[in-house]
Amino acid sequence: MKQKKVTFADIAAYTGFSKTTISRYFNNPDSLTLENQEKITHALDVLGYQENKLAKVLANGKSEFVGIIIPNLYLHYYSEMLNQLLSTYEKYNYKFLVFIGNNKKEIEEKYIHELMAYKIEGLIVLSNTISSEELASYKLPVVTIERECDHVCSVSTDNYLGGVQATSLLIRNNCDVILHINSIFSDTLPTYGRIQGFEDICNEHHITHELIQRNMGNTYQETSAQLKNIFNEIEDNGECIADDLIKKLFMKDDRNIKAPVKYDTLKRYCISNLLKDEDVDKAFLWIILKLSVTYNFMTNKLTD
Repeated sequence: MKQKKVTFADIAAYTGFSKTTISRYFNNPDSLTLENQEKITHALDVLGYQENKLAKVLANGKSEFVGIIIPNLYLHYYSEMLNQLLSTYEKYNYKFLVFIGNNKKEIEEKYIHELMAYKIEGLIVLSNTISSEELASYKLPVVTIERECDHVCSVSTDNYLGGVQATSLLIRNNCDVILHINSIFSDTLPTYGRIQGFEDICNEHHITHELIQRNMGNTYQETSAQLKNIFNEIEDNGECIADDLIKKLFMKDDRNIKAPVKYDTLKRYCISNLLKDEDVDKAFLWIILKLSVTYNFMTNKLTD
C-alpha cells in the first residue's frame, strides 16, 4: 500500500503549530526558537516526512544547484579539480550538475541553456571555448578556472612562476636540452605564463630548448596518438641532437681527453651501463635529452 504523503497540515496538527510556522521552519529556520525547531524536527522524524525539493524551488526560486562545464575527465588535472569541487557539498550543501564539453563550443552552449532550465544558482567553467564576454551575457554568477576572464570572475594560479620553477629544477639536475610540449592556445590565457617562464629561464641560463605546440585533440586516444607522433619526431632527430651534444661535451680541447669520443662509443656506453630496456634508441635519446650525461663523469668512463 502506498504511503500517504506527509503535508505541512499534518506536521502542524502533530506539533500544534500553524502551517505558517512550519513553512518558516523550512524557509527561515532562524526565525524560530531552538526549542520550536527541535519540536518540528522530531515531528518530521516521527511522521516520516520527505522534503519536496521541487516545491521549495518553485516557492523561493533557489535550486541549490551549481553547473560545471569541464573539458574532459581523462586528464588528471580536470578529474582532480572536479573531485575537489564535489567534495564541498558537505560544507555548503550545493549540488552540482556536471557536463563534459570536449572543447566543442556549440555543445557547451547547449549545456548551459540546459543548466539554466534547472535554475542553477551559479556556473563554474574550466574550458576555454566560450568567451568570458558570452558567459557574462547569461546573467549568472560565473567563476572560471585557469582561462581568459575579462568579463567574469576567475581563479588562476601563478603559471609563470610554475614554468620558472619546473625549468629551474631540470637545469639544477644538469639537463642540457629541455623540451616543452603543450597544446596550441592563445597567449591571452593564464597558462601561457608557463611557456614564458620556461623560455625566460632557458634564455637566462643559455640552455638549448625547444617549444613544441600541437593540437592535442579532445580525447585520450587523440592525445596519446599526438604525443606518440611527437616522440617519434624527436627520435628521428635524436642523432642530430645527440651529435651536437657530444661535440659540445667531448670534443673540447681538454687535457683529460686523449681522443674525441665517438657517437657510437657514447651510445654503447649508455646501452651497456644505463639501460635495461629493449627500446634502446628511445632510451638513449631520453638519456641525452633528459639526464644530460655530464662532461667530467663521462670522460673518466668512456673509451674508444
